[in-house]
Amino acid sequence: MISIKPYEEVDLAGVAALMADLGYPSEHEAVARRLGHIQAHDSLHVYVAHASGEVAGLIALRLCWNMEYDNPTAQVALIVTKQSMQGRGIGKALMAFAEGWGRERGAGDMMLTSGNKPERQRAHGMYQHLGYRNNGIRFVKRLK
Repeated sequence: MISIKPYEEVDLAGVAALMADLGYPSEHEAVARRLGHIQAHDSLHVYVAHASGEVAGLIALRLCWNMEYDNPTAQVALIVTKQSMQGRGIGKALMAFAEGWGRERGAGDMMLTSGNKPERQRAHGMYQHLGYRNNGIRFVKRLK
């Protein structure tokens, strides 16, 4: 069974391991510091999926108001499933949770961005299977 709950400090080691799976800096202190900033600013909502008694996945969500639409857009800022647990429905459960979260907050659309690395192709297939379509390109410029 998969349960999804807001992030708690007890999840830190599992969350750090998930960040390492994605290739991001994942030292416990750095992840704890980032999560502290997120919680202090309340701009991002982090939820953790648990399965078989361990951290199995993570999703970070935000609500964005736009100039183009009356309703906000819900955004998946980050989603990851533990590599050893992929293919067990955890990603789909996290996405279903995200869509419900967005609907509860009046979102008209759900959006996510994903890197174009070869290792992300499986995730891209899942997003398309869930009804998401690729409708743009993301440009990024590093400021620091």
